[in-house]
Amino acid sequence: MSNVGIIAGGGKLPIVIGKNLIKKNFNIFFFVIDEFFKTTHYKGLDVTIINLINLDKQYGKISEIEEMIQFIKKSNKRGIATFFNE
Repeated sequence: MSNVGIIAGGGKLPIVIGKNLIKKNFNIFFFVIDEFFKTTHYKGLDVTIINLINLDKQYGKISEIEEMIQFIKKSNKRGIATFFNE
């Protein structure tokens, strides 16, 4: 079984993707952005709330997280970024 982490904003697309992957026996972990997170959308799902303002201060020394932070900062969208970890 593979692990998948999905960073999500306020939309429903990450939830649809995550639920479809759960049906295919993936372990799904949602990392939701605090400013856009809606509790009702993620009921019963594995959720970690992240705050982008403090994320780089907490995890800045970890290269993978650092790359993710740079990607999010460069993005002009309020959409999702999906990261797969097998």
